[in-house]
Parts: sequence; structure tokens; C-alpha cells
Amino acid sequence: MTTTMTVAGALVAALVGLGAGFAVDEPTTAKERQFLLHASQGQRAEIALGQIATERAANDKVKEFGRQMIDDHAKANEELKQLASQEGVALPKDVELPTAQRERAQRFQQLSGNDFDRAYIGYMLREHTKDVREFEQSASEIQDRDVKDWASKTLPILKGHLKTARNIAEDLGIDMR
Repeated sequence: MTTTMTVAGALVAALVGLGAGFAVDEPTTAKERQFLLHASQGQRAEIALGQIATERAANDKVKEFGRQMIDDHAKANEELKQLASQEGVALPKDVELPTAQRERAQRFQQLSGNDFDRAYIGYMLREHTKDVREFEQSASEIQDRDVKDWASKTLPILKGHLKTARNIAEDLGIDMR
């Protein structure tokens, strides 16, 4: 019995010693979970609004921007789903947007042509400005390496969207102050 306990103790000590050399992520924190959930909602909203833009916009650049939102945010959302699963964070499975985002989409459905273009691009400017700030902050504050890496990887895409939205806003004569 003593020999078995000694061997077992030595095995545990060896395994613990081996584990000390590897970086192990801490469990996902509430802040990280909240970031992933919020990012998921944002991705879904950008896709939904991008679809509306491809249908209702008058300006070809606005339509193209809508298609870019669909493509880029669908890709980011797939990556996010995999990351959330890996992190043990359950994202909403339904495709239904939260109430505020659903109501916003319905308001955009009421618009068309130049009115839609101006409202959509103005909204994209505000949202992407907030998103860039949030992703910059999260990329610097989040401790989980995988979540931090995803935020850092997604940030340049969001900055690109913001730049494109600014260029389109300028073309449309939208005051960006």
C-alpha cells in the first residue's frame, strides 16, 4: 500500500511539474463572456442591416458597403461562434435580434433611396466608432488569450469599415462632426 501511494504521489508531482511549464488560460470571466455576447449581437445586427442596405440603398457604394458588412461580419460571427464554444460561452441560438436592434432594422425597412443611404451610413459611423473603441479596450483589458487574439484580429476590419463609412458619408455630404 505504501509503495502504491508513493508511486501515485510521485506521478501526481511529476504531472503537476509538467503542467507548470505550460500556459493555461484562466476560465472565461464575466467581462469576457459579456464581450462575446455583445459582439455576437453586433455581428448579427450588422449582417441584418447589411441585407437591408443591399435592397433599399440608392447609392451603389452604400449597397456595396452593405454587402461588405454581410460578408465580413458573417465570417467574424463564425469565428466568434467557434471561440465562444471553445470558451464555454453559450451564445443565443436564435437568429432573432434583440428588441432594440430588431426595432432599428424595422425603421430602416421603412426608408429607401437617399433617405436610407444617409440614415444607414450615419448609423454605421456611430456604431463602428463605438465598436472600434470597445474592441480596442477589450483587446487591451481581456486576460483570456484566445478572446484577446480574436478582438485584436477583428479590430483592423472594424477600423476599415469605419474608414469606408467615413468616405461614403463624405460623398453623401453627411456632416461627421
